[in-house]
Amino acid sequence: MVRIGIILFFLCLFQTTGLYAQSYTFQQESLPCLQKKFTIVAHIFKDPTGKYGVTEQSILDAIKGVNTFFAPICVSYEVCAFKYHDNFQHDSVSIDEPGISNEIRKLYHEDFRINLYFVSFIPDFCGFAAGTHNDAFTSGIFIKKDCITTRTISHELGHFFTLSHTFEGNGAELVNGANCLTEGDQICDTPADPYKALDPLPAYVENCKFIFGGQDANGEYYNPDLGNIMSYYECDTCGFTWGQLKKMADAYLAGAVKLW
Repeated sequence: MVRIGIILFFLCLFQTTGLYAQSYTFQQESLPCLQKKFTIVAHIFKDPTGKYGVTEQSILDAIKGVNTFFAPICVSYEVCAFKYHDNFQHDSVSIDEPGISNEIRKLYHEDFRINLYFVSFIPDFCGFAAGTHNDAFTSGIFIKKDCITTRTISHELGHFFTLSHTFEGNGAELVNGANCLTEGDQICDTPADPYKALDPLPAYVENCKFIFGGQDANGEYYNPDLGNIMSYYECDTCGFTWGQLKKMADAYLAGAVKLW
């Protein structure tokens, strides 16, 4: 189902020493409307001290915020169950060493649900998505317990529905957008982003002002979207762009698996 609607404008402002971030525009015209409420199973692991270290309410509050960012494609999420697991050895995972995360998904995965696994330790990252919505029997999203925010969960759900980071390709996308369909995140309404994973953020932003002085292959300076959910910049959260929303909706509609 396709909606032909008005164009909505969202201005995300970072008011720091007189600085305002770039305007954030959602062109909502012709976005698919999925009319879909996805169900989440939240898995919480006991830590080595015998504590779970997270409240159900903190998860519910974060999901409530997530629903706002997915509303333009008529998508929402609800937690259908909280599952508590006593094996503290599963309270720590790594994106680079998938053995434990694979074991967790094998043991606890709920088919046709979005499985969120809340653990105390993930080195270097706040979370990661293992698989996509098309992996109904194996996929899962891992979230670090001290990173339970709307932004973190929205970011990983973006990966779950096929989005890449805005900095994909480590600066290969040109600022003028000439290669936006083949480089970067391959979405043309997300500006080129030169960030490289695990680089120190202060080399790129200061008080939510972009200070990185590098240039693209044409000698142009970057001006990435600091508020985009799929970026790594720790500024305010503006949401997804029209192109990102459409890519997620199209991916789900074209996918073989339809989650309950």
